[in-house]
Amino acid sequence: METKEIINLNWDEQNCNFNIDALAKIFIAKFCEPISKSAIFKILTGAKGFGKSYLICLLALFYTCNFLDWNCLLARYTYISAKDNYDKKMTRVINDLEEYEVTIKEAISEKIIDFLHYLLKNCKYL
Repeated sequence: METKEIINLNWDEQNCNFNIDALAKIFIAKFCEPISKSAIFKILTGAKGFGKSYLICLLALFYTCNFLDWNCLLARYTYISAKDNYDKKMTRVINDLEEYEVTIKEAISEKIIDFLHYLLKNCKYL
């Protein structure tokens, strides 16, 4: 039997209030209300109009805010996947997160975190 290595993602305590509960609330609000047969079809098939770019940017912010390790690799995948509308979509996601008391926008404006510079300068994967 092969032993698999356990990867510790090292949760970050300074996550700008972007915890799993906030992620669940915004996911439900953006993708599950109102739920319909066509919405389920779009989700299951990844059809146009589902909001894949929004979801990719949302998850990139979640990973980057919550994990000390592996977040750069996940953020790189996100950037490559959404590079055409990355800046506008990321700004929209950050603005939407304010409704859920996530303080990423404040942290960026106060230079506590500089999200894009963090991704582009400090990640050896980018």
